[in-house]
Amino acid sequence: YLEKYKAILRTDGGLYLKHDNPTFFLWSTEQLVHGGWTIREFIDNLHESEKGEARYKILTAYEKRWLAEGLQTHFLRADPPRTI
Repeated sequence: YLEKYKAILRTDGGLYLKHDNPTFFLWSTEQLVHGGWTIREFIDNLHESEKGEARYKILTAYEKRWLAEGLQTHFLRADPPRTI
């Protein structure tokens, strides 16, 4: 899917990933790095961070459940490899 994301993103676009499972989140991060993506932001606990932009902290139904279960929301923003 990374190739598909890269193909449809605007030139100034990026991929935003939020997840509660640290193992999956780290695996996803590794896949992005191996695919040549640039990690612009990496936050281990989004809702406890000082990340100022409220749009990142909008709670999805999944996040509400995760937080109620005591889980953290991991977040990253990655930019696709740029072709020259």
